[in-house]
Amino acid sequence: MKFRIHDLQNYLTKKINGEKIAQTLTLKSFETTYKNNVLDIDILPNRFSDCASFIGLAKEISAVSDNNVVLPKINFLETKQKINKNIKVINRLQSNIVPYYFYRIILNINNKKSETKLADLLNFYGFNNINYLVDLSNFVMLECGAPLHIFDLDKIDEFIEVRTAYQGERFLSFDDKEYILQGNEIVIADAKDILALAGIKGGKKAAVTLQTKNIFIEGAVFNPASIYSTSKQLNIKTEASFRFEKGIAPTSVIYSLDRLTTLIYNNLGGDILINKNAQIKFNDKIINFNFEEIYNLSGCKIEFNEFQNIIKKLGITIKRNHRNKIFQLIIPNERLDINNSYDIVEEIIRIYGLDKITPKFECFENNISPKQNFEFIDFLRNFTIKSSFTESFSYNLISEKDLSIFKSLLNGKPIKIYNPLSENYSFFQFSLIPNLVKAIISNQKNFTDIKLFNIEKIAFWQNNKIIEKYSYAIAIGKKNIDDIFLELKGFLNLLMNELKIDYLLSIQDNENFYFAIMHNKKNIGTFGFLNKYVLNLIDSDINIGFVELDLDLIYDLSKKEKIFNPLPQFPSIIRDLSFFINRKISVHQIEKILLSHKVDYLKKIELKDIYLPLDNKDTKSVTYRFYFQSDERTLTDEEINQCLVKIINILKNQLNIEIR
Repeated sequence: MKFRIHDLQNYLTKKINGEKIAQTLTLKSFETTYKNNVLDIDILPNRFSDCASFIGLAKEISAVSDNNVVLPKINFLETKQKINKNIKVINRLQSNIVPYYFYRIILNINNKKSETKLADLLNFYGFNNINYLVDLSNFVMLECGAPLHIFDLDKIDEFIEVRTAYQGERFLSFDDKEYILQGNEIVIADAKDILALAGIKGGKKAAVTLQTKNIFIEGAVFNPASIYSTSKQLNIKTEASFRFEKGIAPTSVIYSLDRLTTLIYNNLGGDILINKNAQIKFNDKIINFNFEEIYNLSGCKIEFNEFQNIIKKLGITIKRNHRNKIFQLIIPNERLDINNSYDIVEEIIRIYGLDKITPKFECFENNISPKQNFEFIDFLRNFTIKSSFTESFSYNLISEKDLSIFKSLLNGKPIKIYNPLSENYSFFQFSLIPNLVKAIISNQKNFTDIKLFNIEKIAFWQNNKIIEKYSYAIAIGKKNIDDIFLELKGFLNLLMNELKIDYLLSIQDNENFYFAIMHNKKNIGTFGFLNKYVLNLIDSDINIGFVELDLDLIYDLSKKEKIFNPLPQFPSIIRDLSFFINRKISVHQIEKILLSHKVDYLKKIELKDIYLPLDNKDTKSVTYRFYFQSDERTLTDEEINQCLVKIINILKNQLNIEIR
């Protein structure tokens, strides 16, 4: 989420240094970048409810720095006149679906077009300018974090009702789109029509216009799962739905309602009717906390004064002291992520600074010999990267749509996830191809030649047993299908020659253009292309071909010769050499030149360091480590120095290096 520095500055007492605060937030809160006076912050899902707003982020900045928060003033007066204009509100849903529903009525408003400053601010954050009332509502959502909705009171028939939709009921949104509801959506309705999809989108009937005089402001807390389900089902994504899906604290809703009322009262006038449920007082969120837990859970000793300063920065207060440093802590209601003593310790440690924690135990090196199949995986990875493929990483889960498209690649029964995060992750991957194809689709707008690979585990049911094994796959996306075939076939030939495995291609699926890769009548993989029907189904603008191999099988079939080298009798001598070289010259080019010249006793070369000087953009500093060894005797310093002189002369003559 992006925030302009000058927008945040309104809520802090001291001037913000963009670069410095970006570094601090990255270390202690969220990954943050800074450019052109804008902070781009990757706010974590569990912190979205309290940080995805100007005030929320200002509080976070205050917690991690020496800045203080300045909150906007709430100043409006309830009308003392007797006004007949009122409306009955009925919440027919259980408290776990709509736990809180607040509202406020304001009459005799003089609505108008927004001022330029407000319009520009909303445009930067992706909102269209509608009118002053709607724009103020969107501004308060950005400022305070809680979405509110304004209805034209004069267009509401008889009452406001919070209920679930009837199956087949129709809803007309403010942008003239009609939706047919399934019957499980939360809706806001009057006696005749649906006025809004709760927490997602407003309807056309009671939409606010420049002619609106009397308004009904809704501030509510809806069940996040219900909002997510409706948004997904109807394919509607709005800023409000995104926030409700993450959870909203009721105290934030009350504050937002008061803030919006203040802005309307000061800018558009009106007579304010206060409803009692918007004046509710919430119970304190209290957690019993033992000060010793900080050390017990983190191994970090923090002074008691430091502890008090940190919890004060976090807005946490001590209600009561007990013996043995056990406290009752009052947690801010908007911090939905703090629910126990473990969460409190986590907060204290991140504000204190993870970089301040010293190791408790001495670490030592433990040389581990990897299993042979791990070495084989490393060989495959390096071989594929050298062939201009890029490794792709993704979830090892796929959707039901993926299953239907690539079911021909399945050798058994798919493994279904009992409680998936979403319908996109319903099954464990039985092939690496679906996720490689999705990676190509995601990148097709930016590249015309996409070459990806992956080495990962797949699993499926077979004979009432779960079969789990490693798979190796490559995929190519290009316009010309002939080019894809040539590249796939050429790479497969190179790989099989390297592994010394004979193979044949045998037609496997005529409809989907799949070939079985056979060795001695045994299927070791699949070679194929996506047909036009599938390409249209996944919205692909390019052709896609792939190869997938059973890694365990090709490892067993590999006939690479194993050559035993006896252990050396004499020690190796190590020397490091650092030099400056033109940035355009690759390290691979340096190594190739050194290996092409036979330098006496040189056994191995290792790249140890590359440094790019800020004051010289044309050169880079490179450090190599050279291993010298003789099979007949221990080498002398003079012999080693002669070898180094030869290496330096080779590099000077061919690459014009400068010794550092």
